[in-house]
Amino acid sequence: MARLPVDGITLAACGFANALYMLYMVTGQSVFQAEVPNELRGRVMGLYGLTWSMMPLSGMIGGSVASLTGEQLAIGLSGLVVLGVALYVVSAFPQIRRLA
Repeated sequence: MARLPVDGITLAACGFANALYMLYMVTGQSVFQAEVPNELRGRVMGLYGLTWSMMPLSGMIGGSVASLTGEQLAIGLSGLVVLGVALYVVSAFPQIRRLA
């Protein structure tokens, strides 16, 4: 199996991107911890963790769809699913529209 060369710039860019991703994740969790009331914090963080732990499953489904139909159609279908879920949540739970 042939090895791909990795130069220093690529390695540094990957390290920098990973550092920014970790900063994003820590900032997001910190905001949740600071803004959510104490009595709801466990539930909110549980849902937050569930959404991130489900990401590999959605990646596997998206990869399967992409291998069957092509990347552009798979990305378009994923966008439609996200839009559909968002519209469902907004229409089924009107209290979300009244959040301050």
